[in-house]
Amino acid sequence: MRPLYIQPKAKFKTFISPIQKEELLNKKPSEIIDFLIEFKENSVNLFNEPSRCGLITVVAEVVASNFDWGVSLFQILSQKELWKSDLWGGIFEGFEKGKILPEQWEKILSLIEQHKDLLYIGNNVAKLLLSSIQKESDGIPLESIIHAECFAYQLLKIYIDEGEVIDDTISEKWAEEAINNTGGKLTEFILHSISKIHKNVKYYNGLTKDNKAYFELILESDCYAAQMVWDKWLQQYLKNRIEGVPLALEDKEIEEMIGWLPFMNKHIPEFVSYICNVTIPCINDVLLYWKIDKKKLAKQYPDDIAKLLNCLIMSANCPFSPRDTVAEIVGDLISARADETSVRLIIDSLARLGLESAPELRNSILTSNSSVILNS
Repeated sequence: MRPLYIQPKAKFKTFISPIQKEELLNKKPSEIIDFLIEFKENSVNLFNEPSRCGLITVVAEVVASNFDWGVSLFQILSQKELWKSDLWGGIFEGFEKGKILPEQWEKILSLIEQHKDLLYIGNNVAKLLLSSIQKESDGIPLESIIHAECFAYQLLKIYIDEGEVIDDTISEKWAEEAINNTGGKLTEFILHSISKIHKNVKYYNGLTKDNKAYFELILESDCYAAQMVWDKWLQQYLKNRIEGVPLALEDKEIEEMIGWLPFMNKHIPEFVSYICNVTIPCINDVLLYWKIDKKKLAKQYPDDIAKLLNCLIMSANCPFSPRDTVAEIVGDLISARADETSVRLIIDSLARLGLESAPELRNSILTSNSSVILNS
């Protein structure tokens, strides 16, 4: 893990600027860049003296009123490799407060991607993306949302891998923190972006690989962000798609959805209840069953996994590659006292699919029942 920038704790500072907005607007960034970089406040008397905070506030006002001025300053700071300048805060605040035209979004996103210290500007970027996508008008156009979403995934991955700077400490559990932190803002932006694309049939083409990877990454952690993903988007998405909104589910999409099961954790009961309401195609995915077995989900959610397995293998045909793995899962279902009728139906399906040990599994049910009677 590379060293992270530690944001110093805030001190009381005035917002008096050493230069006025009109004066700054009348100069090109290249003409005044040295002053913007080198101006230092009076560290002894801040109460009635110009400060960096005041300067950054005016820079934000200028950027908000003149997009090209902000882009020029962005490019100059990049050329000078001043990746940790406080001027970045003014630039992004200006972009956030100003009116960005649809055709200007691609320029902003391209510039951000070229920044060499995304952790430093991460919170500013997250604020800009989230505030823009929440706007009813003048927000990120649909044409640029997918680009912004891909970048948000990259930034989110950096925060997950390296942690987030909060005050003077590094939090490696950003997803468990409040929504006001960078990880929470990025998560909410991604949910908004998926919803906007989802509502627009012209741009909707199912969930992307990035969407799926994101859900797996977040849902597997039992954290605030995972709950937010389920409550604010995924639960309603499942309901809508099962009802054919905006498009009817295709077999491949159903298979992909079921592939999320191992990452659902405490949402498995609800997930199973939704997914079993559709006609499930034959799923011969060895990896899916291996994950269910590896994570011992049958012992944690016996009745739900039994219900799902019945839906999955009822229509399966030979050759059924995951047959032996499913038999291992059935063993866990029996020991976890899953619904006996459901378990027997699964064993019947496995026998039809050629499982030679099916009689032994049936006997295991009897043995388990006998043990319960003896111990009662």
